[in-house]
Amino acid sequence: MERIEKLLEFLNENPKDNFVRHALAMEYLKLERTDEARRLLEILLNDFPEYIGSYYQLGKIFEKKETKHLR
Repeated sequence: MERIEKLLEFLNENPKDNFVRHALAMEYLKLERTDEARRLLEILLNDFPEYIGSYYQLGKIFEKKETKHLR
């Protein structure tokens, strides 16, 4: 949780920092807080569609959600 708290501090200081938004989303994914990660990635990509790595992570979220749905 310490990492998340620090990243949230950084994000408060600079809300448009794409690196911090992506890093925070990855921390949420590690904790299986998928909805929060998805929201951050979607905001990031809406603001900065060139942030390629975030598409991959967002796709993995959708893939995991679809796999759970099919079971």
